[in-house]
Amino acid sequence: LEKVWREEFLAAFPDVPVARKWGGKQFGQVKQVLDLYDADQVEDAIVYLLRNWKAVRAKLFKGQGDTTPGVGVLAYFHESLIPNSAIWIKHRATLDEYANFDPSDPYAERPGELERRYAAAQAELKSLGLL
Repeated sequence: LEKVWREEFLAAFPDVPVARKWGGKQFGQVKQVLDLYDADQVEDAIVYLLRNWKAVRAKLFKGQGDTTPGVGVLAYFHESLIPNSAIWIKHRATLDEYANFDPSDPYAERPGELERRYAAAQAELKSLGLL
């Protein structure tokens, strides 16, 4: 889980030293969450938290507080972050496929079926306040 946190944190916040957000205290916080959920659920929640920090921060902290999340956010808000991440993970493949669509023809449009899946995913996630 530390590896996932470090990789995702560095991708989301390349200019912030990850060491400030992971250490002995944070490992203890993750262990507390692991007592309640399995490792896959915690990993999904880490990915969700870091990739969607702007929306999570707006929802949980009304845009206040640190500009980058710490592991303590996951420990403190696990009751909402774990279920939210499960819904987001359900749509993650569609979101990634849409974002990474790279046709050989630069003027090609995304397939209609992908557009429909993406619109449905966006609608559900936005309606739940997860984007």
